[in-house]
Amino acid sequence: MSDISKGMNKAKLGEHLAEDANKEIIIALPCSVISPRPDNRKLDSSVVSEIAQSFSKTGQAIPVIARPLMDGTYELVDGHHRLAAKEIARKHDPENPDHKRIDCIIRNLTDAQAEIQSAVANIQKPLTQAEKGRLFERIGIRVDEMRADDPSAFDGLDRGSAIASCASEAGAKVSKATVYRSINAAHAEDGTHEYEGMSEKQRKTVSKMRKDERRKASRILKSQGEKALDVWIDGGKRSEDDELIALSIRRIRSACAEVRRCEKRGCTLKSLDRKLVEAIESALEN
Repeated sequence: MSDISKGMNKAKLGEHLAEDANKEIIIALPCSVISPRPDNRKLDSSVVSEIAQSFSKTGQAIPVIARPLMDGTYELVDGHHRLAAKEIARKHDPENPDHKRIDCIIRNLTDAQAEIQSAVANIQKPLTQAEKGRLFERIGIRVDEMRADDPSAFDGLDRGSAIASCASEAGAKVSKATVYRSINAAHAEDGTHEYEGMSEKQRKTVSKMRKDERRKASRILKSQGEKALDVWIDGGKRSEDDELIALSIRRIRSACAEVRRCEKRGCTLKSLDRKLVEAIESALEN
């Protein structure tokens, strides 16, 4: 257990316990004054039970993040499994005062900032790319709202870069490309936006394409139908295969040429290697 967490377990409610690596104050608050966010994802009961057991054995090592509300209570931003685990631990050991309070980092966050922080906390968990994409989209909605309120917000950044910037500021270092890949995966899985009307197989294929190709696929589907889209996708796959074959042949030719250059510098080929190179050269010539 860290020195910080040891200090937490001995502190009184609301007392300044310690500071984390970012110099943020950690305090202990009664669990009863903290409410979970209504839009938080469904909790995993097995994870809650596991955390509750660790509380009983070693105490709370990682503080949750909460924000103060106007009525004097707090809203949980990150740490919903830990808060639920406190309730389980308290039921098993009601006399232990540590189970009645939870160690918190308090941040003064706006509604938008709180939602972004909560989404980022979940993005860093082991989720599928599509699940992360839905969380990035939530951040994107807040980015759109902030831009509507203040046109200068995220000046010079496109939507994907703004989402990545918000996520990075909240603790998840991600790139614009990661944001778009994740959102595309979510749209493909959900059948939304340009994927609307596509089959699951089509969505998975189209989601890996560039933006202009995805839009073209959507136009083909709407104007010509599902079979026409399949033909277009298959044609694209064949074209990609043709390019891959051509590239592979060029690499084989280059490899043979490199072997011959090594021979000229005095290298000696094994009998089997020489026969292989000669066979490849003969086949390429024909």
